[in-house]
Amino acid sequence: MQHVFRGAGLLAAAGALTLVGSGTASAGVFGTIDNRTPYYFDAGDLGGGSSKCKVWNKDGGSKISNKTFNCTIENIAPHTQTGTWFDADSLRPRGGQNEYKVRWGNGSWTWVSMYVYTKIQDDEIAKCTSTALGLVECTVK
Repeated sequence: MQHVFRGAGLLAAAGALTLVGSGTASAGVFGTIDNRTPYYFDAGDLGGGSSKCKVWNKDGGSKISNKTFNCTIENIAPHTQTGTWFDADSLRPRGGQNEYKVRWGNGSWTWVSMYVYTKIQDDEIAKCTSTALGLVECTVK
């Protein structure tokens, strides 16, 4: 297992993000968040905007490669699926524990600070669930 941005004081500046309107997808293919948790998520459209999204895997996938994007952020309600109304390029939970886990397919889990976004590709779906203890786990396929 890998740990990304673990510990306190990681991105104090990232805590002040503005929620703004939705974006559009290129070529009609949307990155999708399937939020099966009781928590809100932030979904980032990394194509520009007035907010900042700190991403741990700038090219998508499980390789650690940090980058901060100008982004537009959409507030995703609990038990909601995007995909037809918002092109999600990145995600982060806004509740649960201080870290969440993410993996691609059946690969190894990567631990990520809840203040850092995970990038997904336009043809990927991130299915996110939570444990009884509030740990958010997202599997991307």
